[in-house]
Amino acid sequence: MGSKFFTVLVKGDEPDKLMSKYDVSLKVKPYIRYKYLDAEKLKQNSIKILSDIIDKHDLFGLKKDALEFYKEKLKAISSMTSFDYYTFVTSGMFYDEDGNALSEENPNGKWYKYNLGKNFSYPFKLVDGSESYQAYVKDINWDLMHMNTDRVKLFETVWALAIDGDDPSDENEAKLKELWESRKNYLSNFKSADEFVTHNCAYWNYAYLDENGWVDVDDSKGETEWITNFFDRFIEPLDEKAKLTIFEYSNNAV
Repeated sequence: MGSKFFTVLVKGDEPDKLMSKYDVSLKVKPYIRYKYLDAEKLKQNSIKILSDIIDKHDLFGLKKDALEFYKEKLKAISSMTSFDYYTFVTSGMFYDEDGNALSEENPNGKWYKYNLGKNFSYPFKLVDGSESYQAYVKDINWDLMHMNTDRVKLFETVWALAIDGDDPSDENEAKLKELWESRKNYLSNFKSADEFVTHNCAYWNYAYLDENGWVDVDDSKGETEWITNFFDRFIEPLDEKAKLTIFEYSNNAV
């Protein structure tokens, strides 16, 4: 499997300095990474995460080969004893007298490598009509970035055609209906039209970083809550002179 990439929105005049604290390669004083008595809990948590990824593979945009990888991984872990799984996840670490696995890896580590957005993230649309992955709040056209009226209407129409069964009113809607009816597995991941529209029209990144630290989807109650609240939580409070940067990062060493 290749690296998995995410986006982080960084607020600050020195974004690279803020990112440096979260470098996985930083070495720290040895600490207990995994407790031996938590072996079964660790195994069951891994099984739950993999099961969720498989069940929601359309939402994650997984291709067939990636989906098969996760299925095989789930099968392998499910067949392990708690001790075997603990040995597997702690391979390369050293242990204390109680069998707890010790590590020197940065507990705050989030990325193995990162770069300014360019490959798969969306740049800021600026008020002067240009685009950039770094800009001041006041220079960003948020009406285009967040819950844009035309984009909202488009995804409301998609839901009405594909899920509610509305008849298309013209040739364009007929094409939309044909396209999205073939993606009902993806659409089924959303509980309502509002959730579907918000997921596709709200401005959000997987993670947010400022002088107060790093937060991401894993710190929320779920992806839906994160996406729904991202703009109000992180963008609305910003001073118009705040500098924003979009980085793409990998949390995989490969």
